[in-house]
Amino acid sequence: GYPGGYRVDQGEYRILYTIEGEAVRIFRIGKRNDAEVYRNL
Repeated sequence: GYPGGYRVDQGEYRILYTIEGEAVRIFRIGKRNDAEVYRNL
């Protein structure tokens, strides 16, 4: 994942998220093999 969060791959996409209590907060959704999804975190 990344500092303080998690990632999941779904098909062609990578989803970056955190879990805050009972809520899931999605930070980024991007192409799976593209480093752009991790920039500016």
